Amino acid sequence: MFLLTPLFLLNQESLDRIRRCPECPTIFYRVQKQKYCSRACTNRANVRTWRQREEVKVQEQEKAHERYKAKRTAGGYRNTKVERRPRKQLLT
Repeated sequence: MFLLTPLFLLNQESLDRIRRCPECPTIFYRVQKQKYCSRACTNRANVRTWRQREEVKVQEQEKAHERYKAKRTAGGYRNTKVERRPRKQLLT
């Protein structure tokens, strides 16, 4: 009986509304233009594409460096000099 119910429901609906989430292996019933199965998967995909932008990568590097400097100066390493390593030059 359990297997007959989904089979009966699938028979009545068109199959283009049943999708697989590109973010996780969940199979879901699409409503309107829905691309992901849940809000969490939508947010995860949006954050990933946002973090791939070059200006965001630079901002994240700066924040990480500031956190490192704050941790080194506050953790009993007051006389520590914190500098950045020289950046590698790309050869063209």
